[in-house]
Amino acid sequence: MTTIGKRLALLALAGGVALFAAPGPATAADHHGASLLLACENGRNYPVHPAAISDEGDLVSGYIVVGPRRAIPIRLIPMGEGYRYAGRGIWFDGVDGDAELDWRAPGAAVPCKLEQG
Repeated sequence: MTTIGKRLALLALAGGVALFAAPGPATAADHHGASLLLACENGRNYPVHPAAISDEGDLVSGYIVVGPRRAIPIRLIPMGEGYRYAGRGIWFDGVDGDAELDWRAPGAAVPCKLEQG
């Protein structure tokens, strides 16, 4: 079980975060309600909302809010060390709090910090 997965499970269950987050506009409320937040060097923050958490406490699937009225479903892709979450046209991976958000386009990768939302 990853540290991020444990942290996310505790935040989602203890914090009363809805386990299904409907895609919608990215507002201040989205940032406040997100269990995790990708704070990226491009100056943008991308909230991550859980949809499913495994029995071991790992985030299995969820949504990353990338803009107004745009949330992309993501799912865990098992890796040896660290984590990777991918969706249509986007993924982020990393180890602990260091992550990289990639838009599947040459030169589009952005270094980020994965923080509690």
